[in-house]
Amino acid sequence: MSEVWDKKDYVDRYNDIYAPGEKELLAAADLLELNADDDLADLGCGKGDFIASALRLVRSVVGVDSSPHQIDEARRRFKAEPHVEILESSFQDFDPKGRSFTKVYTRDALHHISDADKAVFLKKVSSAMKPGGLFLLEDAIFDFPAADLDANWDALMAEAEKYYGEAWRTRKKEVTGYIRNEFPTGLPEIKKMAEAAGFKVLKTSRDCMFFHSLLLEKK
Repeated sequence: MSEVWDKKDYVDRYNDIYAPGEKELLAAADLLELNADDDLADLGCGKGDFIASALRLVRSVVGVDSSPHQIDEARRRFKAEPHVEILESSFQDFDPKGRSFTKVYTRDALHHISDADKAVFLKKVSSAMKPGGLFLLEDAIFDFPAADLDANWDALMAEAEKYYGEAWRTRKKEVTGYIRNEFPTGLPEIKKMAEAAGFKVLKTSRDCMFFHSLLLEKK
């Protein structure tokens, strides 16, 4: 994952601009059907916005993030919540260590790691989930195979301009940078990875041609 996540200024800017709103977080909680018997993992939890939306709905929460600044803020935020645990770890180094989860959430984080690392990570998550558990994965996922990015570039840029509206001018450099230089995955590839890891794809939702949500069920 990029070293920019070690920089507080970058993390603060990301939280101000890209953090999901309350409506998105509540919609995610609804899709996961969170309830009082759930043990939830939020992978790439950031400063804990989804945890804050979910913690009264579930039995326990484990939040995982690789940014020390995000971790510090999340730990301060939930220090009075005994059923919330915050762990500092990259996705590559993530180890459930015997923990078992009924629900898992990750948003806008998996594109930081390669497809090979995604495949390993998804298997780790699957191994820590109970059959029938739900995993909501929201990320930079293309409509098309990632190898076809160049062929779809003009259409993607046109859709991005429409998607971001007035904010596109200030976000274009950053958004095109992560699309080109990080590891967004094609929808066909991520579905194959999920199925190979032991998940069934229940639902696919499309925000735009470069951002999708997958609701997965542990087999």
